[in-house]
Amino acid sequence: MHNLNELFQKKGRRDCPYSKGLLLMLLMLFLAFSALPVKGSSAVGKDDGYPYSAGSLQEVKKLYFSLRDALEMAMERNLNIQIERYNTRIADERVGESMGYFDYQSTLSTSYQKSSSEPWDVFSAQDINTSDNYSLRGGITKNLVTGGNFQVSYTEVRRSSNSPFTNYNPYHRPVLSLQFTQPLWKNFGVENTKYNISIAQNNSEMSDKQFRAQLMTILAEVQRLYWELVFRIQDLEVNRQSLKLAQDQLDMNRTKVEVGTMAPIEITQAEAAVASREEGIIVGESAIRDAQDQLKMAIDPTIDLDSWEVEIIPTDKPPFELQSFNLQECIETAFQNRPDYDRQKIAISSKELSIRYTKNQMRPAVDLVASFAANGLDGLYLIYEKGRSFEQEPKLLGVIEGGLGGAMKDVFSLDYRDWNIGFNISLPIQNRAAESAHARSKVELTQEEARLKNLELSIILEVRQAVRAVETNIKRVEATRKARELAEKQLEAEQKKFAVGTSTNFQVLRLQTDLATAMSNERRVIVDYNISLFALKRVMGTLLKDSNIVVKD
Repeated sequence: MHNLNELFQKKGRRDCPYSKGLLLMLLMLFLAFSALPVKGSSAVGKDDGYPYSAGSLQEVKKLYFSLRDALEMAMERNLNIQIERYNTRIADERVGESMGYFDYQSTLSTSYQKSSSEPWDVFSAQDINTSDNYSLRGGITKNLVTGGNFQVSYTEVRRSSNSPFTNYNPYHRPVLSLQFTQPLWKNFGVENTKYNISIAQNNSEMSDKQFRAQLMTILAEVQRLYWELVFRIQDLEVNRQSLKLAQDQLDMNRTKVEVGTMAPIEITQAEAAVASREEGIIVGESAIRDAQDQLKMAIDPTIDLDSWEVEIIPTDKPPFELQSFNLQECIETAFQNRPDYDRQKIAISSKELSIRYTKNQMRPAVDLVASFAANGLDGLYLIYEKGRSFEQEPKLLGVIEGGLGGAMKDVFSLDYRDWNIGFNISLPIQNRAAESAHARSKVELTQEEARLKNLELSIILEVRQAVRAVETNIKRVEATRKARELAEKQLEAEQKKFAVGTSTNFQVLRLQTDLATAMSNERRVIVDYNISLFALKRVMGTLLKDSNIVVKD
């Protein structure tokens, strides 16, 4: 493929058999080989200068960036990606929060009471009734996956008083008990008990799918902005080459005017072409700055003022690697890999679970309740004289030492025990809340199924459009490449005719503009082709995999 400079150099090396004068040919050759470019051009790379003409821009710091660099930095710094990543973490923590329902719960309480009062019956002390009471209560409760719960509790009471008719004074009364409750109808079963956990887990998966979908959308946009910046730089180089040809044409016209082979009015036309192409370079340089700012914003919206002045210099060029796609296979791949499609199926699963749960909540509550307790009693046993009356102080004959140890021995021997079993039944009379919740769940399921169907149609449409865009751009590349080659040949032929005086200055300048347009169109289409490939991978849900991007959990 020839560029405009090569065409110009070919033009300058030809021999002229016509009698326009040897001097004219020597001047043309001199202009072809010694004319310096108006603005230096160089390939974009790590060792070359950036093709800006403004001297101030050359002094600004440069950041050489590959497409991979741009994608990785966007994954790390883009605010929308960070927000979605936080959403996934929040959803994960909600799973842990809902699983706390099955954590063990412990309770502990203690109290001490001292009281005194006047005697109120024959068993009271003669002057003042006094008592000291100390209590300790503790227990452990846990919810079961079957819907029930159990509680193990321990209670201890220590009491002492000045009553003369108490055999144990002080005494210890410990009680170790076990209570169990199991729903038999409403709230029975693992699915009902773990309903909130299952919903939280589904929401966590949905959040992850949303994150991946958002990530692919943002990375596709970063890729588009990256190639857009590459195109703006390439387009600026085309404008520079076009400007050089216009200036060379102007110089040639001036030479012809000097030797008397061209009218002076032709110089004005060439000068107008030079001015127009200089204006195109100014617009092109501004477009590059705009493209850089847009890419910076997509990669790192938190950049400071100094970072806005850093030039992003892309090191990759858009390749043209011909790829073909089978439409039906692309649609099937999209249904297998699209995270938003998986997310919608999870949403339907959650609604189906809600229907089963709300149906269970409409049932009467029938709970099995059972308890068992082991009791103990011991302390300082007072032995009084028999045959005493209530009118006189009893005579203490002796004591038998005892305490908490003996009471606990009674507990673990199970000699003194209580047990209970029964049923608690609750029958709703109207039950409108549960019935409405169940009806609402059915409507929501129908709604989610409609959304899934609508999403399926959207996926098919998006894939068809994306495949069509790729195929169209392939044809456009072929067409614009052929148009550029023909424009090169036309300009070369017209330059030969102009050299011998059989063409006009206007015609040469017009064909120069046509060639610049053709070269710009070819670069534009190659960029569009790469953008359409990325877009197709996004709508198929394979963008992360095809780009070797691993999403860490």
